[in-house]
Amino acid sequence: MTQNSYTFTIGRFECMIINDGGYAGTASALFAGAPEQALAHALAQHGETPDKLPATCSCLLIQSESQLILIDTGVGFLYSMEGRLVATMREKGFAPDDVDIVVLTHVHGDHIGGCINHNGELTFSNARFVMGGDEWHYWTSQESLQDAPQWAADTAQQILPKLADRMRVIQGQNEIVRGIELIPAPGHTIGHVAVSISSDGDQLLYLSDTALHPIHLEYPDWTASVDQIPEQTVETRKQLFELAVREKALVTLFHFMPFPSLGYIRRLADRWQWEPAASP
Repeated sequence: MTQNSYTFTIGRFECMIINDGGYAGTASALFAGAPEQALAHALAQHGETPDKLPATCSCLLIQSESQLILIDTGVGFLYSMEGRLVATMREKGFAPDDVDIVVLTHVHGDHIGGCINHNGELTFSNARFVMGGDEWHYWTSQESLQDAPQWAADTAQQILPKLADRMRVIQGQNEIVRGIELIPAPGHTIGHVAVSISSDGDQLLYLSDTALHPIHLEYPDWTASVDQIPEQTVETRKQLFELAVREKALVTLFHFMPFPSLGYIRRLADRWQWEPAASP
């Protein structure tokens, strides 16, 4: 039976990771250009097959003392894989209208698709939206969109105009509300961001798509075909992996299996390693 949610606390924040759905990726897409023999060895070590690597889409709902904050909205109705975010929220007692703030880490369909419903209307009708400045400006520029992948440009043009009058654009590392801070994490997209959630000595790092599979911790130079700026992706990974180690922070990465995509990043010589947190 598929687990759809997992609740835990970070200090005074009540957190819930919601499984929006799963899919299978391929090694050729996730580790584009990786040396053939080294990749085969890494896949074998992880018990993976090159043509079917399972992944999840793990959104994060945070209840503060006064606000309900959602980080990423899943796929919604964009793809044949219809997202489960809203249905699971309702099962847990939260209506879409209850959400006060929606943070969007980047403009890919599996992260912003759930912003609108099947009628093209805003799903979270009472919410304000937050996005990094570089990301917003890139995906709302007609000049930039001419150079962007068509699938991503189409998603941006379909959804972002509907958010424009509710969007708060944040530059650099900055606090959204007390204890929740955007951290620039460019590479996967030009303005991709991570989120730090801190309270009463606890810390969670929501690293979104900084890495797409645990193998990326062991081989941070192996970028994916969807990483917009590969060289920057590598640099960002190393910085954020080190931050997670230094802070001893709990970490969630959007696509990491098994759900609930929670764990710790450990130093392993000149690389890193994923250590899943205990499941409930």
